Amino acid sequence: MRVPSVCRLVLPAVVSILAFSFVLGLSQQVTAATLTVCATGCAYSDFQQALNASQPGDTILLRAGETFIGNFVLPAKSGSNTSPILIRSDAPDSAVPSAGIRLVPPGYAGANVALNRLARLKGRGGAYRTTPVLKTAAGAHNYRLQFLDIDGVLNRTNFAPPAT
Repeated sequence: MRVPSVCRLVLPAVVSILAFSFVLGLSQQVTAATLTVCATGCAYSDFQQALNASQPGDTILLRAGETFIGNFVLPAKSGSNTSPILIRSDAPDSAVPSAGIRLVPPGYAGANVALNRLARLKGRGGAYRTTPVLKTAAGAHNYRLQFLDIDGVLNRTNFAPPAT
């Protein structure tokens, strides 16, 4: 069987275009980013802005020992990437319990981490005192939280100091 001369001329060009497209597609793969959040000197000073900017596979590092005040929403992310977005304290791994070890804060038997190694999320209070400190938007999924102290709002009118 004889291949027409047009096919002999066009076929190599088509194969070259397909190969170039394949290589171009590989070079445009997205890599995970690390977004840092702290009061000053980081890429973000607002935790919610970092949440909104994050993409699946990213890591959001919150400054250890700092308190982030607000009522935060974990937004839904579009796309087919199902890698989790990791939100954690920026404390070094050597300063927090290793994988598989339950974190026990100070004040409890078996405490294994100092509070200054955790980032603290705290609610706004006032009119927001019944709003969760952290919640998910409809359809949000694949978030992973590590080494955070998530606290409600202190209602000073009903607060009684612990008995001594």
